Amino acid sequence: MEMRDLRSGHRILTVEGSRHVFSEVQTFLHREPYKNTTYLTLTTEQGNQMTMTGNHLLFASTNNQSTGMEARSASSVKKGDYIFSTKSCPLGLCPERVVQISFSTKQGLYVPLTDAGTLVVDGMFASCYSFIQHDLAHLFMVLFRSFPWILEPWQQDGFSPILSSLQYLGTVIFPTSVLRLG
Repeated sequence: MEMRDLRSGHRILTVEGSRHVFSEVQTFLHREPYKNTTYLTLTTEQGNQMTMTGNHLLFASTNNQSTGMEARSASSVKKGDYIFSTKSCPLGLCPERVVQISFSTKQGLYVPLTDAGTLVVDGMFASCYSFIQHDLAHLFMVLFRSFPWILEPWQQDGFSPILSSLQYLGTVIFPTSVLRLG
């Protein structure tokens, strides 16, 4: 399913432990179908690609072990790093080495928020968050996961001023090490 077709209530693939599971999309943190955005595409040795903004978090490692996996901004991933795939992986996640990084401008910006706080994008494991460490963001978003109607006015198109205010507040309160993920 294309991100532009995704709606609240849809169930999408993620990974919990070593199992492929489905998690419900509760709301959108961003849903701006007409916004031109710079994306980066990570291409792996297997030829698989993952496309997302540079600020978005994905799970990556400098080695091919999932025990070394951490949520990092996509822009911090380098050639030779590993990202984690569900493609051709019957259980959990399989590491794939990044061999190419490219940039493009595309129309549309979509950031779904799932119950799990994670999702599979282009077959690769990613966080629902950007801007702040995954675990901290997941904790702060419990309100919106539990009461998604708070963001309902911005479900079709837009970015909530509530989230914009929270992002600004985060830059004032948190040290750079919590905000910069790469």
